[in-house]
Amino acid sequence: MQTLVPVMTPATGERLLRFVGDRVRFTLRSADGKALPGKWRGLLRTNFGRGQVLRNEIITSRGSEKPMTGASWRDVPMQREGDQWFIELTLAEVGYFKAKAYAVDERGFQFWPDGPDAGLSVHPSSYRTANTIYCAFTRLFGETKTAVTTANRQLEAQFKQLDKLGFAVIPPSGKLCAHRPA
Repeated sequence: MQTLVPVMTPATGERLLRFVGDRVRFTLRSADGKALPGKWRGLLRTNFGRGQVLRNEIITSRGSEKPMTGASWRDVPMQREGDQWFIELTLAEVGYFKAKAYAVDERGFQFWPDGPDAGLSVHPSSYRTANTIYCAFTRLFGETKTAVTTANRQLEAQFKQLDKLGFAVIPPSGKLCAHRPA
């Protein structure tokens, strides 16, 4: 009996972020680098492309109806490529999906990589651009922006006295302004 220790790429347990329209490639190979047995098959168990069924599972599991546990999962055949199997999928819907590749021998026994499913968060394609958020600390733009230290022992002592009385002192900040060409 041949024993295969399969390795999946992306790695088991990995979490990925992609966008609708992207493609994701999964591979399955032997950990020892040897050729995969010729009569074996590679499959990807996943819920990619089954977002609506997955959402229905979640909704019915929270209600009074009998849940449809596992209905969103399916096995997709992988293609042989040299000493490994692969599949490349186009991401067509928004959601959080899982996948794990495994091998099946000629008798039907399954060989799974160690570790949890790979997870893939698929965001709308429009989220790729024009969504940058800037964070600036205005203190870094004021008079003290080039100072090595801003500690002032005399002021610190005064601030401690105010703190004891329940007051809060906010340090001076720089100013950000938009400069427009003349």
